[in-house]
Amino acid sequence: MKKIISLCLALLITISLSACGENNEVIKVGILQPIEHDALSAAREGFVEGLKDNGYDDSKIEVTYLNALGSDTDLKSMASELIRTSDIVLGIGTGAAQTLQSEASSVNSDIPIMFTAVTDPVDAGLVESATRSGGNLAGTTDMNPVEQQIQLVKEILPDAKELGIIYTASEQNSEIQANLAKTEAEAEGLNVTIQTITSASEIQLTLRDLCNEVDAIFIPTDNTLAAAMPTVSAICNEEKILTVVGEPNLVNNGGCITLGIDYTALGELTGKMAAEILDGSDISEMALGSLSLDECTLAVNEESFAAIGISVPSNLDK
Repeated sequence: MKKIISLCLALLITISLSACGENNEVIKVGILQPIEHDALSAAREGFVEGLKDNGYDDSKIEVTYLNALGSDTDLKSMASELIRTSDIVLGIGTGAAQTLQSEASSVNSDIPIMFTAVTDPVDAGLVESATRSGGNLAGTTDMNPVEQQIQLVKEILPDAKELGIIYTASEQNSEIQANLAKTEAEAEGLNVTIQTITSASEIQLTLRDLCNEVDAIFIPTDNTLAAAMPTVSAICNEEKILTVVGEPNLVNNGGCITLGIDYTALGELTGKMAAEILDGSDISEMALGSLSLDECTLAVNEESFAAIGISVPSNLDK
């Protein structure tokens, strides 16, 4: 009997120690980024900071970061790897989030999937609604204030008549913003010409043709154009065309002006949401996260303004 009791006690101690070990296990966080892009990288860094600020520092999490560098094939294989090896994952951008969603579904995994830098998560099929995710995905939208961005054109160029819009045809986020921009521009009395590209190799020719037809160009948050922004700005500056862009990092790389969100702050908000899920919140009941207009930043590239020969209006503010 004493041997039985001793064995039972030993078993209980073993179970107890095992449970404690499980509670102290490092959480594996997988991050999938589709391309090298300042805004997406800022969101990624903000996400990790958001986790740390909410109780998940380096002693509690192990982060695996994979970047597909523009390859759809690599994006899929990387998503599959992260779904298999992580406790929670983050997809940066619509394509990365949808690929993680698809890979999780293919293996019947209910792993929590976070997303950020997605313009319309409902239309992209990631969540049920803005107020309730309805599944195992939750995150933040990077919908920028497109209406206010287009209004900048008339504030800077009151006599402008023609607005050009350029984006990558395959990028859903860009198309959504382009359509919003067209509606607002027409409401402002501007004629709109839209040009799309399918790859970076088409940028120079398409952009020069567009510059010959318009007074200003709107460039949404577009991965392909963002990666080529130095080339884009060089052409537009040479042609003396104002560029209003989708977010501040595009201004840093040569765009003239924007009123846009801070992607680091957006990532931090996503990280906070992830921490809440790790703490036990129901991901299916989470609302979509977003930044307010008051949290947007007016960014101006004075060198680009000088290059196109236009002065920045002194009355510009948020």
